Amino acid sequence: MEEKLIAYIDRVKERIAMLRSGTFESADDRISCEAVADSLELVVRELTDLIEIR
Repeated sequence: MEEKLIAYIDRVKERIAMLRSGTFESADDRISCEAVADSLELVVRELTDLIEIR
């Protein structure tokens, strides 16, 4: 189970990087992607903390 969680965290980190490195047609698109990336980073931190607790 822990291996699956670690793999999931890695995939989320890759998606965060894609969101942060993308080119956007408008400032609103960029702001939306930044907000999603920020939220995903919080999820990654929480999941990482759960792994460390175990």
